[in-house]
Amino acid sequence: MSENLALMIPEPNADLAERALIGALIIDADLYLDVAARVAPDDFRGQMEQRAYKAIKETREAGLGVDLITIDSALRAKGFGEPFAYQMAEWAENAFPPHCLSYAKSIREAATLRKCRMKIIDYFDQNPGVPYFERIMDLVGSLRDAIIAECEEPRPIVDGLYQMMKAFDLSGHEQTLAMKFPGLDDFFKLKRKELVVVAARPSMGKSAFTLNLLIALWQEKLHSAVISLEGNNQQLAARLIAYICQIDNFRVQNNRLTDSEYARITAIQPYVAEMGIYSLDREFDWERIKAQITRFKFRHPEIAAVAIDYLGLVNIGGEFENRTLQIGKLTKEAKRLAQELDIAIILVCQLSRAVESRQDKRPILSDLRESGNIEQDADQVVFLYRDKYYDKSVSDDIVEIDVAKCRDGKVGVRRMIFVPEFLKFRPVNSGPDGDLFP
Repeated sequence: MSENLALMIPEPNADLAERALIGALIIDADLYLDVAARVAPDDFRGQMEQRAYKAIKETREAGLGVDLITIDSALRAKGFGEPFAYQMAEWAENAFPPHCLSYAKSIREAATLRKCRMKIIDYFDQNPGVPYFERIMDLVGSLRDAIIAECEEPRPIVDGLYQMMKAFDLSGHEQTLAMKFPGLDDFFKLKRKELVVVAARPSMGKSAFTLNLLIALWQEKLHSAVISLEGNNQQLAARLIAYICQIDNFRVQNNRLTDSEYARITAIQPYVAEMGIYSLDREFDWERIKAQITRFKFRHPEIAAVAIDYLGLVNIGGEFENRTLQIGKLTKEAKRLAQELDIAIILVCQLSRAVESRQDKRPILSDLRESGNIEQDADQVVFLYRDKYYDKSVSDDIVEIDVAKCRDGKVGVRRMIFVPEFLKFRPVNSGPDGDLFP
């Protein structure tokens, strides 16, 4: 009976996850403490993978460095003459360290299913004469106990306190993304692992505001990237030049510059070349956008934020009844991606014409409720509104920056002056700025 059942019930495995986890730990051994709480050596199905994980565990606990050479030496010292180094190097090449907990979860789940499989086989082998119904009921109870035994223990509240304290630096300040944005940086903050939605009607300055955020991050030496579905790398470079040199964006885009303006642009080229703001290839397919961001973060771990401009042009794909369900899928996955990659994701959205039908055309959170789960999934929602867009007689181009939702902070409205020709936001009651950089 047991032989027949063994053939009928395939052995669950997470072989790829086992190899990816070993590779991830070779790349970043500091992840071991988080992994060790979830996976034991016996959870590995592959003999080579189990030996490698044991070697990492013992090397780490001995206070030694973990890399391909030390782990291969530890394995050879145990009498395993097989050259592991080449195999582990291949695993490391295909691993992505930020996904290590996902690898660990897959390994643990597969190990639990293998134990359940063995219980099924052993039970039917040891109880051949018990009526079928009684065997099923007993087996269900046995499997329940096995699964409960494999579940994680309840975590004490002090663990939550520890995680919270890890989010603060030694000076007691929360580790938000520092940015230099006069008039706003004391009010609005970007944070890693958060999905931030910037939404407005067309021509309100959404793209310009997003660019201002990325420049503000760079002034604190934080790197970022943008996927602009409406423009290209050359247009982004022109916008940066218009902002930095305060030259009309239209004239920069169309190469209508004076000699003195050419000289100013030439002077700041070395600085622009070193700016940590990257323009990623324009992709319209959501799955490709996710893969591109993940690959870029792996190659450039210093990246702190990624902006997607804008949601309406993203092709989400899949079989959905309507666009609302598609957007719901995207926002959930964007939030998950921000958490996995430890970055802030800024998602630029265009509001529907429904806003125009109201007497007060300022956007409100309910304007997002017809667009999937944007309001629910976003950690922060920022609306932009300009009176001058509707009333050309208004002298100052004041933009209202409305932080309508902030999961862990304050909401409210901050008024700033928008200078559209320079794509620049500056505080109210401040004079015109000089060049951003001398």
